Amino acid sequence: MKSPRCFALTASTLSVLVLVLLACSQKTATRHQEWAPSYSANAEPELPPSYSVYARIWPDGIPAQPIDGRPEFVIHPQIEQSVLRTPLQEIGCTTTEYKRLACSDDSSLQGFNCDIFYGPTIANSGLDPAYPLAAECHRDSYKVDPNDPFLFQVGCLARSNVSHIFQVGDTLVLAESEKVMQDLFAPIESPEEALIYAQLLSGLQSRDTFLYNKDLTYFQAVIQTTQVRETSEGYIVNLFHSEVCGCNTYITSQVDLLVSYGGSLAWLAAQPIYVRYQAGCVD
Repeated sequence: MKSPRCFALTASTLSVLVLVLLACSQKTATRHQEWAPSYSANAEPELPPSYSVYARIWPDGIPAQPIDGRPEFVIHPQIEQSVLRTPLQEIGCTTTEYKRLACSDDSSLQGFNCDIFYGPTIANSGLDPAYPLAAECHRDSYKVDPNDPFLFQVGCLARSNVSHIFQVGDTLVLAESEKVMQDLFAPIESPEEALIYAQLLSGLQSRDTFLYNKDLTYFQAVIQTTQVRETSEGYIVNLFHSEVCGCNTYITSQVDLLVSYGGSLAWLAAQPIYVRYQAGCVD
């Protein structure tokens, strides 16, 4: 006699659960519709980003609309990347959380007037000459002279100007401008060099694979991983920009960069590939 009642209770509970899940799903769908980036056929990206590489690059909508179904992922041959770095004991530092470096007062890095040092976060193994990376130099963007050189900026409300410190023989060299990077590494003569060089100058990232995610909204029917194409001027590298700052809506875009044989970097174009929705804001 007890089994039917238990079954009825279970069925009732399941019905309520299904209704709750449907309501949550509808609420989520409504939120996503409200947060969805606006479509504008003539929308132009801000290239390079107006300030931080974490910031939005589509200020006035995007020139793409959601696709139906799954995108096709084109996986190009991967270029091996790794970090060639200066041993920490040689520069008087140790690694703490989030790759931050704690350096002694007599560390050889102290003369560069950096607010924070981080261990290298971008690969440099394909460069020629193969100078090791000692550290990333981060300077508070609000404390420095606006005309002071830097390679790219990270952060949202709190932002840092980023440069790289290379070990050149027995000397540490602060690469805080494209000119210094050219002096160190030009000419750029291979796809491997171009890929590493583009990331070090731009702060953007390469992608070697993609997996379909049902929680993302896709804008391109075909999405390609990073590849390097040689042209008469140099190498075109497609890297990826992912928004970190802002509220609710975070777009990832493919960005095409031209690395000239002489080591200059040009931002060519961008296209949004997908958007991730997450309630809340990142400041």
